Amino acid sequence: MEQGLEQVDVASQAGWREFLAWMPSGWEEQMVQRGAFVRARGLKRAEDLLRIIFAYTVLRLSLASLCRWAQQEGLGGFSEPSLWARFHGAEEFLSWLVGALLRPMAPLPAAGLRLIAVDATSFSLPASVGKDWLVHCTWSGGQAVGLRVCQARGEGAGESIKHLPQEWPPGSILVGDRAYGTASQLQAATTRGLQVINRFSWNHLALYTQAVGGELVNPRRQLAKMRAGQVREISAWVRPPDAPPLAVRVILIRKGRKHAERAARACRHESQRKGRTVRGLTLYLAGYVTLVTTVPGTVASAQEIADAYRWRWQIELAFKQFKSTTLARRLPVKNTASVAAYLLALLAAWLITMRISRERFFFPWGVPLQPARRGR
Repeated sequence: MEQGLEQVDVASQAGWREFLAWMPSGWEEQMVQRGAFVRARGLKRAEDLLRIIFAYTVLRLSLASLCRWAQQEGLGGFSEPSLWARFHGAEEFLSWLVGALLRPMAPLPAAGLRLIAVDATSFSLPASVGKDWLVHCTWSGGQAVGLRVCQARGEGAGESIKHLPQEWPPGSILVGDRAYGTASQLQAATTRGLQVINRFSWNHLALYTQAVGGELVNPRRQLAKMRAGQVREISAWVRPPDAPPLAVRVILIRKGRKHAERAARACRHESQRKGRTVRGLTLYLAGYVTLVTTVPGTVASAQEIADAYRWRWQIELAFKQFKSTTLARRLPVKNTASVAAYLLALLAAWLITMRISRERFFFPWGVPLQPARRGR
């Protein structure tokens, strides 16, 4: 079984029935509406297809072994091409399923801001030494509204504002990581009418004390005697290429001692790995979380900006835990056309595992109650 998915038992009938109890409501209708289960074609029920999909990812079976397993379990007889076609055809449904499972994991902060959180994580194919695939997740209003799987290199790849959906409600605030904390990304968001709250690296974003440029902001002057957990704000200007200067607020949160020391060690290690000498300012700022925002102070305080990023960090932590507790870092599938569906199915199985681990012991009978069905 896939490492980290021990709670998912798709091999036995009893385990499968328990697993279904944790699926979000309406999943059978969604499977039909999104084209995963159009007509039977050898499958009696939508749940049989769902079981085959999870068996492929959780049990790490080859297509040939999956065909034999499905026949042994009485789910139907399939050829490898027909089974792969069914799996690939479930991609839209699996995207919905991941979004439905993610929603309860990151409740919105209380500030009432219209936040759009975006995050991406990378995966590698067998025998690869680099990043091959990216999964982008986007949340709006506390719900997963976009899940995009794409190749890590080539046209349309990478993390960028231009890859996000084109229209958002007025007043939307994008919350992103360091990939979005550059002058060009800030300008792209502003052009689209988005405000931003982004983490950034001081080495990759020039911050000026005046709109005309000249003197750079020196954070050491502003951060003296800060205590762990304290928040401080600095006004600054960003000068995007071929665009007017942009007024921003820089929010800094002092890390606790252990987190600061860990970050400093990571800075030294990364510099040594690249054959560089770590800069003094970089090492100093390792003790802080640095955020840049275009949200006016009249809309959100520095504390509320920090809390908004903390909300997004919950989503990033979910990705990190997913990759560290499963074998997803190295994908077993070699056919790139099936990578998206495979990743989505694996992520869905892991999210159900997390839900079972988190909630199971709150039910004396071990599973949530299921609504009664007519005719049963």
